[in-house]
Amino acid sequence: MHHWRKGEKKMNTRYSLHCRICDTFTKSKTQQICVKCSSPLQIQYTEQRKDSIKTSQRGIWATDAPMPITNPGNIVTLGEGNTPIISLDKFAAKMGLSKVYGKLESQNPTSSFKDRGATVLVSFIKELGINEIVEDSSGNAGAALAAYAARARIRTHIFAPSSTPQQKIQQIKIFGAIIHLDTNDREATTIAAQGFAQKNGLFYASHNLSPFYLEGTKSFAYEIVQQIPEMDLPHHIIFPVGNGSLFLGAWKGFRELQIEGKIKEIPYLHCVQAELVSPIVSTFENRNVPKHDIHKPKTVASGIAINKAPRAQEVVDVLTNNQGSAVSVTEQEIMGTQNELAKNEGLFMEPTSAVAFAGLKNLVQRNLIGANERVLIPVTGSGLKDTSAIATSDRG
Repeated sequence: MHHWRKGEKKMNTRYSLHCRICDTFTKSKTQQICVKCSSPLQIQYTEQRKDSIKTSQRGIWATDAPMPITNPGNIVTLGEGNTPIISLDKFAAKMGLSKVYGKLESQNPTSSFKDRGATVLVSFIKELGINEIVEDSSGNAGAALAAYAARARIRTHIFAPSSTPQQKIQQIKIFGAIIHLDTNDREATTIAAQGFAQKNGLFYASHNLSPFYLEGTKSFAYEIVQQIPEMDLPHHIIFPVGNGSLFLGAWKGFRELQIEGKIKEIPYLHCVQAELVSPIVSTFENRNVPKHDIHKPKTVASGIAINKAPRAQEVVDVLTNNQGSAVSVTEQEIMGTQNELAKNEGLFMEPTSAVAFAGLKNLVQRNLIGANERVLIPVTGSGLKDTSAIATSDRG
């Protein structure tokens, strides 16, 4: 048995881990996948409001969202959350819409929404008494986990594809994490990280699998409801989706708020992927997912270039339940939208973020979003995170 499993006996017993795919529960708090069907797990609270942790912290820890941390002293925070929402009037006008909001997740401490998941996951890890972890990432999640682990004095190994943008690699390194650059293949990186963790008896702190990570990203929904009056809440929210941690977290947060009677309706949640890597769109449209080809051209949206997302079926199930849509966009549309938003709205976002904004046009053209409906799109990461596509464009 791994030595870190001893910490489980100290854990919060007011929640359990639940598989949404086969409806199986597990008592283990460190289990990340279902023992029955191998699907990732989610946290289910037994007494939702009573699990809200009382703390003087701000940001996501200041919401009334139930959280799975027992002792407030174990919270590892860098002031994440409470990101501003702004109106993008020129972009809305071009799309023929009355209102488009942008929620600036790029203003989180490590410049991406991943900090929301990292603060809860690392707090849970600290509560277990773990002092060394392993993670694999295409960049942003690795940087977030490295930062929060550094604050908690937890030794961290980050496995990343060798194609990861240099800005993200340097950010991971500056936080003191040990970085392992693998092949260009994202799936091979995951396998390498899992093997390393197993071989060395270390905790595999996967942001793609951990149910605690989603507990952090659900704060995105709680903040929207706090920041926007109910009568002005968006009808639609559009996400760039790889594994879907923000998408699924938002859905979980909105469902909790609806159950508590805080909101009547949940916005329609839409998923956008790059055309070059769009397995969830293919599944949602009942098309065969193209076989993964490592020689296929790479998308500029490296943050969502995931061919085998562990939570893909959950994303498709939410889309179906919520009556949302899944669409894909071309490389030209991604880069054109990134450039347009920078020049016309003063928003410099990484290509992965631009995917969702590019998808808005597609959704409008399909008449899935009406002219008088309000739309919100998260700016999931700063443009300074990945300037490689801009540099390539300049040379061209």
